[in-house]
Amino acid sequence: MGFLHLHVASSTSFKPETSLQAKRSCPYTVIIKTSCSSTTFTRDQISLAYGDAFGNEVYAKRLDNPASRTFERCSSDKFEINGPCTRNICYLNLLRNGSDGWKPEFVKIYGPHANTVSFNFNTFLPNRVWFGHNLCRGVSAP
Repeated sequence: MGFLHLHVASSTSFKPETSLQAKRSCPYTVIIKTSCSSTTFTRDQISLAYGDAFGNEVYAKRLDNPASRTFERCSSDKFEINGPCTRNICYLNLLRNGSDGWKPEFVKIYGPHANTVSFNFNTFLPNRVWFGHNLCRGVSAP
């Protein structure tokens, strides 16, 4: 399992912050499992964005590192990411940029203020298009 520390800044958002929690930085552990039916490895650039229904978003511009063998077929990669504190994470998007192709099986996120959340993919990601899951519908602010 690969291991990489990332420090990210929040994305620009036009939503008002709803708590002091949004101004703090929180640690997250992100585990990405590459499918056994993916390409052998990828040199593609992989980006990640996830957040909650209140506009708190964590963005990692590049997770890939071909020198460290990230995102090889049948492997799991672990990333330690610091970013804005979120409540319950309800969306996650991945961006792939390159010509190799890549098929993630799932992404699992562990954070200090929310339950562990898992997003299943098990499909090849399109190139240069944010692709993922948004389960935020129906979530209301307190």
